Amino acid sequence: MVDHYRFDLAFDRYRRGQYHACIDLLREMLGEDPEAGMLHGLLAACLIELKRVTGAQYEIGIALGQASNIPFIHLVHAEILVYRRKLQAALAACDEALRLDPETVDAHLLKSDVFQLLGQRDDALDSLGAATALAPGALGVHAARGYFELRRGHNEAALKHAADALAIDAGSAEANLLMGRVRLTRGEVDEASQHAAFAIAQNPDSEEALRLFVDIRMRRNRLLGLWWRANNFLSRLTTKGMAVTLIVAYLTFNLTAQILEDLGYALIGGLVSIGWLGLVLYSWFGIPIYKRALARELAKFKFNPDF
Repeated sequence: MVDHYRFDLAFDRYRRGQYHACIDLLREMLGEDPEAGMLHGLLAACLIELKRVTGAQYEIGIALGQASNIPFIHLVHAEILVYRRKLQAALAACDEALRLDPETVDAHLLKSDVFQLLGQRDDALDSLGAATALAPGALGVHAARGYFELRRGHNEAALKHAADALAIDAGSAEANLLMGRVRLTRGEVDEASQHAAFAIAQNPDSEEALRLFVDIRMRRNRLLGLWWRANNFLSRLTTKGMAVTLIVAYLTFNLTAQILEDLGYALIGGLVSIGWLGLVLYSWFGIPIYKRALARELAKFKFNPDF
């Protein structure tokens, strides 16, 4: 028999991003009741958040065998499948959660995320619409819609959803992260930094909060600021749009260099060609520099006892 008080405490820790503390409590409870499928499901949810995929897969397998009638377990299964890039199977798991409970808002939100990964923005918008119809005032719905609008470059719409999310719960790390992203995209770096600092203070282990913090550092950096802006712009495009943009940029550089050479400006034309090569190298080296910066910030906040 599951101790509901301790389970609620564990679930609250999970919601707050306190995954290690949640796992400790779940292990204690599973020692008393190893047949409780919901406990295995929640443990799997914590493990996938910590990128421990093998353990999460093992635990969700047990949970599905013991409590396959619980929508939450299918949602966790869907998240694991997304992490393993099995996107169609993830959609099927979300549909199973909705079959068990048609009012599972999180299933619609997760489906929207999967559709966006697949480049199916219309389907993603439909799923967001279904979630909104079920819970129009939910913070998670506003956050999801805000990120969706942000990804397609609708900054004003994203700002409205971020403001609505903060109005619901000003202390929410999720709402502050969204507002931080919106402010950063609008070039309001100081305001974005305040929201990032608040989110990190709420949960120093939050990878999303630290990623926002690093993005702010990149945006301020004179050398990598341009790379960050270009990467941020390209990330909003569809796969087709990104390909077209890169092809047009390549053709523009090469055509300009050829025209300059034909007009007798061989030196300048050569410099333009070298400029394209420099841009490629700049974008190539920007990625590992960004990753190293993120790793440094992760280490700093995780091991700095005074933070």
